[in-house]
Amino acid sequence: DEEQEQYLVQREIYRQLKSLSLSNNNRIDGLAFYKNEMSVYWNYVKWGKDIGRWDRFLIRLDKVVSDFGQSYLRPLGLLVFFHLLVCISIWTFESHDYMFWNGDFFSGLKEYFHWLIPVYKAPPEWGTMAVVSGVLGRIFGGFFIYHLIKASRKFAKV
Repeated sequence: DEEQEQYLVQREIYRQLKSLSLSNNNRIDGLAFYKNEMSVYWNYVKWGKDIGRWDRFLIRLDKVVSDFGQSYLRPLGLLVFFHLLVCISIWTFESHDYMFWNGDFFSGLKEYFHWLIPVYKAPPEWGTMAVVSGVLGRIFGGFFIYHLIKASRKFAKV
């Protein structure tokens, strides 16, 4: 289809402009062309029939989470938000053990930051649902930390 062909031509133009910019050590323009290249590729993939559903999902996820590795604020904001949801669920399941609901804000804040590190040790008194919430928090945390590191290193190499 003609529109699909246009996307491929645009993508190739942005790819060549990116390569030229990077070969001239112009990382700023190279990153801008990379972002444009990926945006055009997303438009191609979104409507293309030759791309698998999971590949489409992964490309869309990369666009939403970190704007193709260009934004570090998006994964940081998503990390804070999803981790807060995980903490609220743990506090809900284990409210008898934690003082956050009883007005001890700083204990809750301490737990929030302690659980933010994906390698924390879960207390043995946690119930099943709190453990499941903790595991989901670790998965989300690792995912968003990866995208945060990826975006913060965007000037290293494209």
